[in-house]
Amino acid sequence: MGVDTSPECRKDVKKHALLVAVSLHSHVAGILKHGIEMAQRGVKITYVGTEKDLSKLRTDEEVKGLDFNLISFEDYPSSQQIISSPSFNLFSFISSARELFQPVLDMLLAEKQAGRPGPTCIIGDRLLPFALDAAKLLEIPHYQFYSCGANFARILQAYPPLFGDGTLTMRPALCQPKGKIVKSLTEFEGENSEGVIVIPRRRKLVGHAELEKAIRFIMSEEGSALRSRVQELKRISAAAAADGGAKKKALDDLVEFIPGVAEL
Repeated sequence: MGVDTSPECRKDVKKHALLVAVSLHSHVAGILKHGIEMAQRGVKITYVGTEKDLSKLRTDEEVKGLDFNLISFEDYPSSQQIISSPSFNLFSFISSARELFQPVLDMLLAEKQAGRPGPTCIIGDRLLPFALDAAKLLEIPHYQFYSCGANFARILQAYPPLFGDGTLTMRPALCQPKGKIVKSLTEFEGENSEGVIVIPRRRKLVGHAELEKAIRFIMSEEGSALRSRVQELKRISAAAAADGGAKKKALDDLVEFIPGVAEL
């Protein structure tokens, strides 16, 4: 979690975090887990997302007992029109996220102008930079949420040698020169006429023989050190998530940092 803005705002209202994430399971699940834990600490949560992401939350007993407000993009005609398009997909969501969120932002700005309390911070997905602009307009802090796991760390670790031997090729930017975000996988599979993008791409896919070899190594005597390391990392992760652990303390610190008063 990173802090991008920290303007002064009212301290006499309830702590209220507005959450917005990319409509992708790993992103939604991660930010909502934090949201539920913050709500359990007395923070009001407003989550803005697609109806697909909200449907299960509407019947979740744990969420029902918390100060948890759900706003669907589909509640607004202009956003509904975008989402209902047959060609709408993950890339469409990212490229049109600012437009999808605009009706929600207009509502929040109107509430603010009327003097009614609203969010005291925005926690936005790292892939949704519009959240920072929204926070500036609302004059509240913006915290950036990074959704990742052990696989993400491993990818970062593996990139340098794979780029070095030519297995992967990638241009620095994922956007076209005028800032237009790519909208389909086909645009990723080579360099277009403007000399833009290619995202990491292997020369060949990992085959069953390679997978079998890796599994046999892990299960062999030679792989015992690797198995022991995995078990140690599992123990460390569990300790971090336990009461008094690093994860709990970090979340407590975040709640303390959010402007306003926690109400349990």
